[in-house]
Amino acid sequence: LVEKSSIGGICNNGGEIVTINADGYAGVESWKDYFEKIGGNKHAFAIIAHPQIYGSSIPGIWNSFNPEYATTEHTIELIHGVETINEVGNSNLVNERAYSLFLDCGYKVAPIGASDHHGPIWGKIAQQCRTFVYSEGHSKDYFIDAFKNARAYSCENGNVKLFYTVNGQNPATTLPLTNTYEFKINAEPFYVRKEDDETDFIEVISDHGLVVASKSVGKYEYNFDITVKSDTARYFYLKLYSKIGDVTWSAPIF
Repeated sequence: LVEKSSIGGICNNGGEIVTINADGYAGVESWKDYFEKIGGNKHAFAIIAHPQIYGSSIPGIWNSFNPEYATTEHTIELIHGVETINEVGNSNLVNERAYSLFLDCGYKVAPIGASDHHGPIWGKIAQQCRTFVYSEGHSKDYFIDAFKNARAYSCENGNVKLFYTVNGQNPATTLPLTNTYEFKINAEPFYVRKEDDETDFIEVISDHGLVVASKSVGKYEYNFDITVKSDTARYFYLKLYSKIGDVTWSAPIF
């Protein structure tokens, strides 16, 4: 799909598959070749980076990838993150559409934020956006376990400490099917930087990226309860807006 973007450039179905804990996959031109390079590596996992970009589409296997039909057991086991924040901020909402699409197609993915500036300055001073990980410890193995189980969330201003449960269960859990879902949410700044970082509005997103509940937030209000009635929902995630429109995308719950 190629169309004119709002800034007059070409908007392509472009992107990259960032593969972690696997070597030798770069430059492959087919899915068969890609999986042969990875082999039986059970520690490998992948993140879809900038699923929609401005400019020329990156050549290679991404151009033949569409989550609506690339739902093989191997790809679902491998891909566990979708980038929702990129420094090209005007494509973030399109990236979010890919996040919900992957969830619709059965992937267990978390939203990821990245600077993607390809420069010498990286880490926490490169950009204010962050990816936060729900990890049981500070080690590579713990972090990989968190990513492979979709226990992560992304935040544009890098300053939202987000915890939530649904029917008493943490994000990325698969809940028993029911018709009522009780959300208990805690969202507060990691540190006091500016009042604009305070959460102003919360949406609950479900199947097909649709908003199924919302709540306005008062000043210095950090704890919220939201009830959603549904007997068909397959997943939920939260979308939090700051007072100036910065977005936090939560880890999903299934």
